[in-house]
Amino acid sequence: KKGPLFLADTTVNFNPTAEELADITMMVAKEARNFNLTPRIAMLSYSNFGSSDSPEARLVAEATRILKQRNPSRSEEP
Repeated sequence: KKGPLFLADTTVNFNPTAEELADITMMVAKEARNFNLTPRIAMLSYSNFGSSDSPEARLVAEATRILKQRNPSRSEEP
């Protein structure tokens, strides 16, 4: 409802690690700040709230944990 949107297509990188996903997310957040916008991050996966324990779902959960660890004061807004 409120734009603009910044999207990062992580499928450009073949089989990214959780660390790489976190790095990509940080780069997009930084770019949003370059436009004087406060980024709000959504890490998307086919699983939500632990509905799947697949390796891919765990990968996104781990990337989210890394982001929160890197930015504890911005855990709501990396």
